[in-house]
Amino acid sequence: MRWHTVFILATTSFLSWACRGKEGPAGPPGRDLSRPQQGFVEGTARGKDEAGNPFDIRFRYTYYPQNSGTWRVVSGSVRELTFTRQDSLGIGSITFTLRYDASNNQVTVTGLSGVAADISQKPVPTHSFQIIPRLDTTIFGFPIRVPGTTQEVSDFTFSGDNIQGKFRFIRPQYERPSGLPPQAANLLPPNNQHPDTIVGSFSISLTEVRPFNRTTP
Repeated sequence: MRWHTVFILATTSFLSWACRGKEGPAGPPGRDLSRPQQGFVEGTARGKDEAGNPFDIRFRYTYYPQNSGTWRVVSGSVRELTFTRQDSLGIGSITFTLRYDASNNQVTVTGLSGVAADISQKPVPTHSFQIIPRLDTTIFGFPIRVPGTTQEVSDFTFSGDNIQGKFRFIRPQYERPSGLPPQAANLLPPNNQHPDTIVGSFSISLTEVRPFNRTTP
């Protein structure tokens, strides 16, 4: 019954990929409803779609949906930072979750997803992305090796409630093993014939979230 354990692991890690392609269609035109702006996330997504057509999508996002972003103390010198930025039409967006250790200034990207969109072009080109975890296991007797994505932040500074930094995201070339049963193949990421990258920078002001301490009389 060992394969049941592996199958459950693959299901948990990759179920979100079952109905997802590499390139999504451009969303319908939207309008700016005077949503708040603060800071920016900007960058460029480059690569090729599954048909081999190159894309080069530049984006700059300054709008945020609910709050400018938050940070909280996890333990000791470790802080968790979360923020989202969008374009004015609501087509493109990017969300970061970072784990920052103030004792050594090390940053780990624990969450990164979004849609790169250049709303200055018509039609609007888009490119969806999200972290893919690395996997090296066996499913139904087939060796499965998913290289996973690379995501990192460099030149990071955290001063008061303000953060700045550069980021890089790489999705490597990947192809599903042939001969997999459909129920197993559909749990894996779609084929990626051409590596794609997203590089950029951000400058954001965050709000500290402090736990509510209730005092017992």
